[in-house]
Amino acid sequence: MKKTLLSLVLGTCTSALIAQVSFDTQTSGTIQNLKGSTIKPGSTTVWAVGAGGTILNTTDAGNTWTSQSSGVTATLEDVMWGASGNGGLEFVWACGSSATALSTMDAGATWAVQSQGAPYDAFTINFQGISNGIMMGDQFYARSSNGGNMYTPTVTNLTYLAVDFIGSTGWVTGNTGFIKKTTDGGATWTDQTSGTNQALHGIDFINANEGWACGLAGTILHTTDGGTTWTAQTSNTANLLSDIKFADNQKGWACGYTGTILKTTNGGVTWTPYFSGSTGTTAWLQSISLFNADEGVAVGDVGTIIKFIDNGSSANIDETELNKLAIYPNPASDLITLKTQGTIEKVQIFNVMGDLVQTEQSNSFSIRELNTGIYIVDVRTSVGSYRTRISLSLIHI
Repeated sequence: MKKTLLSLVLGTCTSALIAQVSFDTQTSGTIQNLKGSTIKPGSTTVWAVGAGGTILNTTDAGNTWTSQSSGVTATLEDVMWGASGNGGLEFVWACGSSATALSTMDAGATWAVQSQGAPYDAFTINFQGISNGIMMGDQFYARSSNGGNMYTPTVTNLTYLAVDFIGSTGWVTGNTGFIKKTTDGGATWTDQTSGTNQALHGIDFINANEGWACGLAGTILHTTDGGTTWTAQTSNTANLLSDIKFADNQKGWACGYTGTILKTTNGGVTWTPYFSGSTGTTAWLQSISLFNADEGVAVGDVGTIIKFIDNGSSANIDETELNKLAIYPNPASDLITLKTQGTIEKVQIFNVMGDLVQTEQSNSFSIRELNTGIYIVDVRTSVGSYRTRISLSLIHI
């Protein structure tokens, strides 16, 4: 009788560069759909908003989230950090259905209602500093010059979905693929040629010249001349993309329908998609915030919050670390055990495509479901993290 064993070779195999992104589902404490998020630049502080007046806040890079009282039950669609002030003041604004507008000066300890009850839904809001801002939505936009204490509305026949500003220059996208630009803080807008009729749900500029927009059918657009010309990029997905953020002119992320998260390291020349099998969710991810070029959170339906970290590539594996990680028995019939320094908190196994194929939280588990091939094993412990390659093959005895 033949017995099938799994043969493991650690850290000695060679392979093509393998992108390693880990995805962790965070405890949000809510089942409300989360619609928007914002980060205080250069910090680990994020606010997320959603249905039922939900406002959540993290100050530790998304590891823990606390609820803040909004005082409203409206669906909040977007939130925007605007400025810091003396004495620990943090100015943040939010908007939502029925032209609801909120603001806080104390990082969300208290929120004040500034607008509510109008027959328009606001989908996006932006403030540059503590005074000048704009909220935009279904057939209207409204500007404020006093921190949102008063908004002056303008009625239109357009639906505005996302807005971004660099100083007094801004861009807004909409439901028919339009992109408009302003150079006077939103007082006047001029049309740009997007080259698409797909609804554009997200837009992000890193300076006055370079920016990206995203939307339906996996649409991603790029400009390097302030929007005078827009060029389509290949996203490698047909899923709706809800939001897009760049840390610099090379590294960017996008999120969207059915748990999709995209990554680029070359300004969007190529995009790597991670679908639900990797991200661990099928929820519609509606907004993304970056702590840095390699780490961020995406928020979405039913209170879903996914924290993602780009851990680099397999080419960066330090072979000298292998003596800190042992895997036995070898060969193995089913169960393997990991021995390392500290208490194992999480084990993630990735295939050569960068897809997360197995997650464990103990030092002993089965690898019976893995196919022959090369894998990357990330091990997080109480004293540090380790990574190794394994080559898995079947032998018969």
